[in-house]
This record gives sequence, structure tokens and C-alpha cells, in this order.
Amino acid sequence: MTATTPSSRFCLLVPLAAAALAASQLGRAGEQPWPEQKIVASDGAPGNNFGYSLAIFGDTAAVSSYQAVIDGQFAQGAVYVYDATGGIWSETQKLIASDGTAFAQFGEAVALDGETLLVSANGMDGFAGAVYVFTRTDAGWTETQKLTSSDAAGLDNFGWSVAISGTTALIGAPYADIDGASDQGAAYVFTNIEGTWTETGKLVASDGTTMDNFGRAVAIEGATLLVGSVNASVDDRVGQGAAYVFELSGGVWSESQKLVASDGVEFDNFGQAVALSGTTALIGSPLAEKAYVFERDSTGWNEAATLAASDGPDASRYFGYALDLDGNRAVVGAFDADVDGNTFQGAAYVFDATDAGWTETQKLVASDGAAYENFGIAVGVSGRNVLAGAYYASVDGRPAQGAAYVYADPSSGGDTIFNDGFDGAAADPRNP
Repeated sequence: MTATTPSSRFCLLVPLAAAALAASQLGRAGEQPWPEQKIVASDGAPGNNFGYSLAIFGDTAAVSSYQAVIDGQFAQGAVYVYDATGGIWSETQKLIASDGTAFAQFGEAVALDGETLLVSANGMDGFAGAVYVFTRTDAGWTETQKLTSSDAAGLDNFGWSVAISGTTALIGAPYADIDGASDQGAAYVFTNIEGTWTETGKLVASDGTTMDNFGRAVAIEGATLLVGSVNASVDDRVGQGAAYVFELSGGVWSESQKLVASDGVEFDNFGQAVALSGTTALIGSPLAEKAYVFERDSTGWNEAATLAASDGPDASRYFGYALDLDGNRAVVGAFDADVDGNTFQGAAYVFDATDAGWTETQKLVASDGAAYENFGIAVGVSGRNVLAGAYYASVDGRPAQGAAYVYADPSSGGDTIFNDGFDGAAADPRNP
């Protein structure tokens, strides 16, 4: 079985008129609508859960179907790569693991940086877990390495979360036992040394304990790592959650700060999702329906803002379960949000930072969304493009096949004629 299988180009476009109407109804007064494209797997099937995890970098996106059946093996999983040309996103390749097995869940998490893609299969080897490295050349994406932890054990779920930046990868194992503490969790650092990814560090929380699930979410920015510990207790408040900052000094990663929400309470699950960009960190707290912005200065990381949906709790359930950050723009998913009476249809909220602070500037929903589709279970942002997954979406009558939606911010400039004949904004997202 090959590690990558080329697929025919495929892209389902929602008519721009319908997308524009949906966006204008939910956007802020005076704003231009955000053009929408809907993408689905060319060979999708019921229960594949396409859109469960995703990543976007420039004009490339990776979207997983972690429950996909491959050669009769249930939940082996697959990942589909999409590339944008002239603002149109098309499927260019389908990736599977070279040694995939049933219930491996290849695509549980994905991370993309330039020409390198990480795809986790947390179900491999009795849920010890593994992560596959794919590298892009002129011939396409090829599996180049399989990563496992040096002290792997069953049920660790190595690969539950992944992040990559340059020559550094960070992989969470939130159910790893640490010195007898069940499910305390760990995160592993891998460094690309002369073309080979090598484990160079194992991170644990200095005050970690049983059931903290350290490693549920991870992020990298330069010489800074951020790890979510979603079930950590804070001042005896069970499940409030925390996130830990690690800095690289002298070739060693050391914990430098523990971040908690200033208004946190029990079971907020702060640290369910984390992101880093420059000197800004974004941390989700989905049971509080909030996301917290931290800024770094000479004194360390300090809470600077709290993001919440403008339309209230019922319309934004699980706000902060998924999020992403790129420069001055954040996107936060609320996958259980009710939309126009549709229970759990889901939504994603865009926030932009100015000198006046962080402001919600757009609410995104699928133009053809329906109840229980969970739009916003995964989100990504790169430049002017936002990507959101709806892993329970039905496609042509196939339940839970899943879909993903790409939105382009029209205020960022650029102009492309969509292939449905409508005029809309589109440009290379790396050049907003």
C-alpha cells in the first residue's frame, strides 16, 4: 500500500449568491459578505467524518477523514490535500498511512508548515499512537517518516494533538501516565536534524497530577511552546484547566510560566485549544464559552483580553473548543451553536485586533448548514482565508460524510472570477 494516492481534482462550490446571502445576514452592519467554497472528499462515504481536523497554510489545506474505511479497514483514516489556484480550492491528493490499520484514526490531528505535513494516528498500536511526516516535492506529498515516542505505552494517545514550525514539531500524549499518575499527560518535542526527525525532549507539567490531560492541545512559535492541560485543577477548582509555556534556552526546553484564566471556575476546560502567533497566545475555554488572549512583554505572559460570541450562550455553545490565530486575526469555533433554530449546526467567529483591542468582525456559518452538523469542530486561519470543518454534515444523503468550508475576507483585496460566473474576492492568502 502506498503512503500517498493521487486523486482526481474535485471541488464542490456553493453558488456565491447563496453564500453571500448567508454571510450578509450574519455579518456585522456595513460589511461585505465573505465568499464561501464548500469542499468534500471526492470518494467520501457515510461516517467518514471529513472535517474533524484540518490545517491551512497559504494556498494549501489538509482536511482529515479520520473514520474513513481503507481497503475494508474501519477507521483507518485518510487526509485530503487541497490547493488554491486563482482562489479556487481543489482536491489534489489523498494521503493514507503506509502501514495503516483498522481503528488507527489516521487524521485525528494534522499540522502544516510549508512543505511539511504532520498527520497523527493516535489509535495505532493499542492507542499508543503515531505521527506520520509527509513532505511535498514537485511530485506531490510523500510519507517520509513515522514518529513514535521513546517510551510509548498503550492508551497514551500520542498524536492527539500536533504542531509544527520549521524544524520543530510538538506532539501531545494527553493520556500518558507519569510516575504512576494516570492520564497526567505529556508532550514530546521532535527536531529535524539533517533531514531526520528525532525526539529531543519530553515535557510534563511541573505540578501535574492524575487526569490533568496535559498535551490535549499544543502550539509552537519560534522558541516558545504552549501546551494545554484541559482538566488541571487550579486552587482546588477541578477541571478549570491551565496552559504551560516552555522556552528554549541552551538547547533545553524549560517550563517558564503557567497560564490560567483570571475568572476561571470548575470544569471550564481552559486549555482545550491553544494557538501562538508572534507575542500573542490564544487559549480556548469551551465550557465557559470563552477564549483568552495573552500577550508577552518583558514581565512574561499576561492576560490581555477575553473573547466571547456577541450573540449569547445558546448561540455559541462550545465556543473555544477549536481556534486558530494568525497575526492580528483569530477564529474561534462553536461547534454546538444553534443557528436559525437548527440545533448544533455550529458556527465560527472571526476576531480582529486593532489599537482599540480585539473585536468580533464576522460570524461564519455554512450557507447550506443543517442541524447536528457541528460546523466549527475544527477551524484554521491563514492570511485572508478561514477554514472550518463540519464533520457530521450529510453529503448527497450520506450521513456524517462531512464537509469543510473556506471563506475569503473580501476586505483584504484581490479579485477573482469564480468558476460559477460570480465575481468575488480571492488572492494568495499569504499576501493579504
